[in-house]
Amino acid sequence: MKDTWYADNRDLIKWGGIVHLCNTTGINHVIQVAYFRNSSWGLLDFDGKNVPIPKDVITHFRNISDINRLGKKAGITIDIVMNEFIHSDREAYTNSICQRIRKLTQRQIIFLDPDKGLAPQKAMEEHVKSEEISSIWQCLRGGDYLVLYQHSPHITNWKNIRKKEFARACKLVPSQIRIWEARERVKDVVFFFCEK
Repeated sequence: MKDTWYADNRDLIKWGGIVHLCNTTGINHVIQVAYFRNSSWGLLDFDGKNVPIPKDVITHFRNISDINRLGKKAGITIDIVMNEFIHSDREAYTNSICQRIRKLTQRQIIFLDPDKGLAPQKAMEEHVKSEEISSIWQCLRGGDYLVLYQHSPHITNWKNIRKKEFARACKLVPSQIRIWEARERVKDVVFFFCEK
């Protein structure tokens, strides 16, 4: 997740669904795989001079680890994978996620949160690949959940297409994949989830 996008309307839908899933399943531990990438914020033209945006301002508005405040209020632990995601080293990133998952003993929700969701044929830095989802799915234990943020790729029938691809990556049938969305507020995002 590029920090530019943090705290927009999609985050209300994203975390509203995650907290609801925790409440309905009794799971109180979430690992957010943020696919984190820093943004370059540029300069302000302040009365004819170029000045940087103060770091404290950026941190206040774009600190993705601030989600821990919500976790405390909701009674859940949210661990955020803050390692910087480097597109050219995707395999190492996925391996580190799998190692982290294997260390935990309680039921958990693994939330894959790339900027755009499941990759089409060619993965860019804002995507997660099917084989990466497969690797992560294999690390989960019975009763764990896997959640995927999916942005519209602007193709016809995109929800069903990506749902089938997500199911295939998890070696499930599409009917085992569930979905949440907020069609009235944000029409270009859905969240797929399934139980191991």
